[in-house]
Order: sequence, then structure tokens, then C-alpha cells
Amino acid sequence: MKAHDASTQMIEAICSAQARSARLRIRGGDSKGFLGLSSCGESLDSRNHRGVLELDPAQLWIRARAGTALRELNTTLDEYQLMLAFEPPSFSAGATVGGMVATGLAGPRRPWVGGVAEHLLGGSLIDANGQIRHFGDEAIPSRLVAGSLGRLGFISEICLQVRPKPRQTLSLRLEISQSLALRQLQAWMRYPSPLSGGCHTGDALHLRLEGTPEAVKRTRSLIGGEESNSSLWDELREQRLGFFRDPRPLWCVQVAAEAPQRELPGMVLLDWGGAQRWLKSAEPALVIQRHAQALGGRAICFTPDGCAPGLGQLPEAEDMRLLRKQLDPQGLFAD
Repeated sequence: MKAHDASTQMIEAICSAQARSARLRIRGGDSKGFLGLSSCGESLDSRNHRGVLELDPAQLWIRARAGTALRELNTTLDEYQLMLAFEPPSFSAGATVGGMVATGLAGPRRPWVGGVAEHLLGGSLIDANGQIRHFGDEAIPSRLVAGSLGRLGFISEICLQVRPKPRQTLSLRLEISQSLALRQLQAWMRYPSPLSGGCHTGDALHLRLEGTPEAVKRTRSLIGGEESNSSLWDELREQRLGFFRDPRPLWCVQVAAEAPQRELPGMVLLDWGGAQRWLKSAEPALVIQRHAQALGGRAICFTPDGCAPGLGQLPEAEDMRLLRKQLDPQGLFAD
């Protein structure tokens, strides 16, 4: 289907739903439906609206339609030795660029380079009235579109900042405790370095160094440790490490980078240099939320049920509520 036809089809579907007072649920590859996102409303599938539109390797940006498969976008970038620096998770081969922006999830490099919002230069969406609205300015900031979960409208096109792949990458393993690892990470992150990943899997601290060969070599000599397999970072991003196979519910406890070590009620994996603490626990949601609040953070259940809040049940900020009222006053797009 041609892009113009696909856009027209989306506008017609939105206007039709509005006329019938129906509700819509925007979906792509459904790779992140397990996060507690709404399954209510008529499905508005983005996958017919796909394709990489433009890539500028010199100015470091790429533009694509929202239904484009994330792996297609990454394949295009690979040809030019470029990457999405925030390394978004896919969770399945069907993941789309629109879903990536809508959920706002980012991988292990997030504390050092920023997340989706920091790399989203702009784009366009179709609001509840079937009008094409451009975002990336003061009227519709990109930071509100990233992580909006399809509540603002149908994201049509996206422009993203990209970065060159690092000249050298090295992964290290240090057999130290989580409490010591957290203190070390907090110290290392205060100063410029080629560090771009820091996680503790329960038995060892894993570090990723990226940059020039000279910088990587110099930092490795200061840190020590044993060289390890760099595939760990992909396995961590896609939640395929052994830790994630524990049958208990999975929680993501997000805290400030300087948050202290605190015992959590279950098995813990430190990510994001300690700012994201994955937790496998069968404790009630209220208990886990209290632990997160004591650390000054929040807890998101990645295996939500009726008692545990998933990504879609988090409270909305006031500026997001106001923008939703402007773009979707009748609540066309399902919660």
C-alpha cells in the first residue's frame, strides 16, 4: 500500500470511529502488549504505514513511518555504521518504530546517552479529529510523545537522531558484591569515561566500555577485571538473561543514580549503573511500591495483573493530561 493511501486510510478510520463514538487501540507488532497496555477498542494497525523515508549520515538523523519494523530501521543504519544510541528493546521480531516511541523504553546505554525523548527530533501524528499535527516544538513537545502509549493520536512519521557506532567496544566482568558494585558505579559515573553500560547480575559486575581504542585501553587498565562476552548487553536489553526466567513477577524499580543500596524483597539485577533495579518478587504490589518510594523512585510491573500496575497504569503528569485534552478531547484513543 502506498504511503499516501495508508495515511488516508488511517485518517478515515479515525474519523469513522469518532463519528460512531467508538474507541481505538493503536497497535503495531504487539511486541510490548504484555506491559499492561490497553486491549480495549477497535484495532488501528500501523504496519501498512511503513518504510524508511530518509537518512542523512552526515547530519545524523533518520526519518521513517511509524509502522516500519525496528529491525528494518536498524538494518538501514547498520549499512552506514550508525545506530540508535539508546538501544531500544524489541522483545519480538514484529516490533515497530511507532511502538518504540510510544512505550519510550531504552536499553543499558540509557544513563549515558539519554532515552527515546532525547533522540526524538520530531515527526507527525494524526489527532482524534483526523488532523495531521507536527510535534517537536513547544506546542507538542517530543518529550511528551515519547512514552505517550498511543494516547495522543496515531504517530505517523518519526525523525530520530542517530550516532556513529563506537570504534571499539569491550566488556568486562568483575566478581564483586552488588553493594560494592553500586558504590563503584556511582563513583565512575561522576567523571567522563568510555563507560556505556553497567549491570550486576547477582554474581558479578559487568561493564561496557566504548570509544577510541586508546580511551578503552586506558580505562580497562584502571578498572581491571576479565574480558567477557559482549552479547550480554543484547540479552539484558531483550530480557533473555537467566535472571528473567525466574517464574516470579518482574518489577522495574527506577531510582536516581545516586540512590543508596537497599534490600529489596526478592532477587535483584542492577542495570543503568544502578538507576534501574530489576526485581523478581512474589511480594504484594503495595510492599514493592513502598520499597521503591523509600528509594525515591517508582516501581513498574513488567508482568502486570489486576493488582500490580503496569506501564499503562502509571499516573500521568499534568502537562500530558492537558495535551491529551487538546488532541483527544472525547477520549477516542483507548486507555
